[in-house]
Amino acid sequence: MTLPKPPLTMGEFLAHADTPRDWIIEGLLASNHFGLLSANPKVGKSFLARCIALAVARGRRVLGRETARGRVLIASLEDAPQDAAAHMRSIEAEPDDPIYWMGPEHFPPTGPERVDALVAAIAEYRPVLTVLDTIWRLIPVEDGNDPQKVMRATAPILEASRAPNGGSAVLALTHNRKSGGQHGEQVAGSNALFGTADVLVSLERPGAGVERTVTSTNRTGREIPSSPLVLNGGWVEIGESKADAERKADDNATLAALGDTFESQNAIARQTGIARDRIKPALLRCVAAGWAESDGGSPHPKFRKRQYDA
Repeated sequence: MTLPKPPLTMGEFLAHADTPRDWIIEGLLASNHFGLLSANPKVGKSFLARCIALAVARGRRVLGRETARGRVLIASLEDAPQDAAAHMRSIEAEPDDPIYWMGPEHFPPTGPERVDALVAAIAEYRPVLTVLDTIWRLIPVEDGNDPQKVMRATAPILEASRAPNGGSAVLALTHNRKSGGQHGEQVAGSNALFGTADVLVSLERPGAGVERTVTSTNRTGREIPSSPLVLNGGWVEIGESKADAERKADDNATLAALGDTFESQNAIARQTGIARDRIKPALLRCVAAGWAESDGGSPHPKFRKRQYDA
C-alpha cells in the first residue's frame, strides 16, 4: 500500500504544529473548533449564545476575551422567533450586523437532511462562528445516549467546521443531565458528544435568584475560572472569579491584621481566621505588592506591615 503522504520528521512536525491558532474567542474557541455550551433548562444558554454571536459579528469583547470579527450563522430551532428577535433588539443588534439567522422553517421537518441544510449553509455563507440552538433539535438521533449514533450524526457538522477552506467554529447548545455531574459528565446524552468537543462552556444558576456563573473546560487555550455573569444593559459581562474574590478578601484581611512588629504565619492565621494553606500565599502577595515585609527567617519567616523611613 502506498501512503497518501509520507510521515513527517520531528522537525517538520514541530514546525507545522507551531502554527498559531486562529482564535475566534481568544483562548476559548478557535477556528475549526467544536464547542459546547451546556446548562439546565431556562438558565440562559440562548441568551448567552446570542451575546457571543453579536460580539463576534462586531469584534467586541465577550466573557472577558477579545474576539475576531466575522460573519456568524445562528441555527435557532428551539426559541420562538418573537422571543429571539426581542432579545437581539435588547442587545442592540442592527440590521447590517453580519449575522445570518436560520429558524425551523429553513430546515426539513426531520431526518439527516436537517444536518445537510446546515452544512450547505456553512459552505455557502462561510461564517467564522456557527451557533446551534440546540444540537439535539438538529441531529437525527432517537437515542442520544448511544455513542455510535451520536458520532455518526455529528460527523458531517464536524467535517464542515473543520474544512480547510471555509471552516467555521461551532458552538452547540445542549442541556445538562437531570442527575448533574462535573467535568463534562453533566452534559446530556452520550459522553461521545463531550469527548468530541474542544471546549465546554458551562452556565449555572447557583440558587433561585438571577445570579449566573460561567466556567469552561478546555482542550487548549485558557479556561474560564468559575465567574459570575453580570447583566449590563442587556449585555453580559464576566465578573470577578470566585478564586480572585477569595484572594482579594484574604489579602485585605491579612493586611488589616498586620501590625508594626513581626508575627508568625500561624499567629496571623489565628487573627484572620484564614486557613493555613491560604495565609502564606496571602502574605507573599502583600509583600510583593509592597504592603508588608518579611524578616527573611527560614524556614518560617515572620511578617509585619511595611515600615517606611520617616
